Amino acid sequence: MPKLRTVSLHLVDHDALPLTGRGSVRLVKGRRKALVLRHLPRGNTWRLSVPMGTYDLQAKVGKLVAPKQKIEVGEDGYEGTVYLGEADWSFYRLGQHAVPFPPHRDIVAVMPRQGIKAKAISTTLNKTIKQAQLKPFEIDGVDKDSRSERGAIRLYKTESSSTFQDLHNKLRKSAGSVARVGLPVDVRPGHTKMIDADFVVRFRENIKPSEAKRRIRQAGADIIRSLVQAPNTWLIRFRFGDPLANLATIESWHEEGILIFGEPDLVAEISDDVFPYNPPDDPTYGSQLNLTLQRVDTAWRLLADIDPKLTTGCPHVYVATLD
Repeated sequence: MPKLRTVSLHLVDHDALPLTGRGSVRLVKGRRKALVLRHLPRGNTWRLSVPMGTYDLQAKVGKLVAPKQKIEVGEDGYEGTVYLGEADWSFYRLGQHAVPFPPHRDIVAVMPRQGIKAKAISTTLNKTIKQAQLKPFEIDGVDKDSRSERGAIRLYKTESSSTFQDLHNKLRKSAGSVARVGLPVDVRPGHTKMIDADFVVRFRENIKPSEAKRRIRQAGADIIRSLVQAPNTWLIRFRFGDPLANLATIESWHEEGILIFGEPDLVAEISDDVFPYNPPDDPTYGSQLNLTLQRVDTAWRLLADIDPKLTTGCPHVYVATLD
């Protein structure tokens, strides 16, 4: 009789809000009978003790389903968050997560590159935006183009007959080195995120660097730089195609089993009024996406509302993010 390990899965929607309704969560391994997890009362957690191994995950709550993914149940079991979205949505991978998002094919995102003020976005790009019949996209009545002076992600709605791929190729060519052009995966005020042509990929140890580089070139991408923190890992940039097509290429490598991870170099907009009420003086704060992904901003504000002293910390308590 194999030893059993506990699997605990916390179901959320694409905005990371808990899903507490009725549904089903199953673990499938080959042709064996599916293992059905039990929904714990009054929450969004599903749990079951299972033998160690790799399983295909199937999760559904109402009309929402989890993207195709696997989970590895080891000696310590497995606990994680599972994101659900509509069946026809796209998704991107971020760490162990597969995050679904509504594919906004009628919205284009533009973000000044690091160190370049929004005013420096080239005249050619602005001309292309006009020629492509792009209109500033509003979120809750706020014109996202008007906020570009503060370095926010600029969103535009397209009414052009150009194909999604042609439109992105034209804008990327016009943007040159001053801006990143991509697809928004979250358009909530203060939480806007976008993916573009940049991805971080780490190939498995059995894939030689020469073979990995050949695969990258064959997919129509260039290596921007290697990451010394991990072997066989590169930041790559696709030369052509729309972000959804590039996501599909990365996912095909996942399905082929040649990647340890492959995820977009996600761009996130963090508003000063999100976390905390007074922004920290850390100059790298704007690039620390882990804080919003873990909803630290929400926790901070809730604690501050209860008692401001709770957010000042305790010398006997340490909090860390382990990667």
